[in-house]
Amino acid sequence: MPPASEIERLILEFQRALLQRHDLSSPDGRALYEYRLTAEEFHKLKEVLRSFQPDQVLQFTGFSALFVLYASEWWRRRYDGSGFSWEPILRSLGVDPEIWTPTQRSQYVKEGLAAWRLPLRKHGGLRFLGTVAVQGGLPLRLLSEARGGIGRLLSRVLQLAEGGEVTRTEIEIKRWIESLRKWLPESYRQDIIYELLAQMILVALKLKQEAELSLGDDAIAVLDKKIAGWKDRFPVTMENDHA
Repeated sequence: MPPASEIERLILEFQRALLQRHDLSSPDGRALYEYRLTAEEFHKLKEVLRSFQPDQVLQFTGFSALFVLYASEWWRRRYDGSGFSWEPILRSLGVDPEIWTPTQRSQYVKEGLAAWRLPLRKHGGLRFLGTVAVQGGLPLRLLSEARGGIGRLLSRVLQLAEGGEVTRTEIEIKRWIESLRKWLPESYRQDIIYELLAQMILVALKLKQEAELSLGDDAIAVLDKKIAGWKDRFPVTMENDHA
């Protein structure tokens, strides 16, 4: 393991560079997917975390924040719809999944979320891992495998929401999404995905209202003109071809 001073330097440099790229001096409570890590940043983050010894992480105050950021980005980039657990995330960092107790791991997640000024999910299964996943956004593999189905699902729920048939709350929208889950691959028919798709709907409705969009408008052109950074509000990288 590199000297502690070198690890501290790597942590601070990574955090500072990421925040500066978004014109921030400190985290402002935005979702982790809104930081839009590049492939190069994800690789660098992985290398920084692999420099830790798992039994010595508590001596580094920035560890938890970077661990949560990495786990959320791993979900977005690597999750393939198979069983969802901490094991593949930890193994990708060269960490034995048994090295931390569930209580220790949960504490790191709490501390990491707090560092980014983010809350822990109050409801649903897999509260800690689920929170991390939601912060990562929609998995790229899902966009690749089911973009047609996702498009039909989102279009239908938007029609219902705009027509007044759905109360514009995440809970109600999630119910409609779950009722249309047949358009999703079976392995992605889970609460976390429904929550992320509901966020897509809520963002779209909010943007429509803010930009005063009307039927027949070139929505993307209007949004580009009226609302800076609108694409970053979605829990998906909108420059991705599938998105």
